[in-house]
Amino acid sequence: MTTTTNTTKLTYAVALEQAIACEALSAEVREKLEALLNQQNKKSNTERKPTKVQEANEGVKEAMLSIMREHGAPATVTEVFNLLPEGMASSTQKVSALMRQLLLEGKVVKTTEKRVSYFSAV
Repeated sequence: MTTTTNTTKLTYAVALEQAIACEALSAEVREKLEALLNQQNKKSNTERKPTKVQEANEGVKEAMLSIMREHGAPATVTEVFNLLPEGMASSTQKVSALMRQLLLEGKVVKTTEKRVSYFSAV
């Protein structure tokens, strides 16, 4: 029997694979488990379209990038929030979360001076 470590997340698919590998199962039970595994794999492989919030966030991220390019100098999250059009982003926390996404996408560079994070567009 295969064991999982704490670094590997035990998913339904992994659990089903381990159960199917058990030799003590009858053919009928094995067949049911394989059907469940196929269903699970179909669910995880489907392409999902972005939600309305995700689509709206893409617009905010593009606006943030254009503001940072126009601003020229590196800016804090608060500065970017204050430069966004009224109502585009609800809070600095949201701008911070979107800034992190831009950072992970490689569209923004982060520099830290005296424990203050500054961001600039690539």
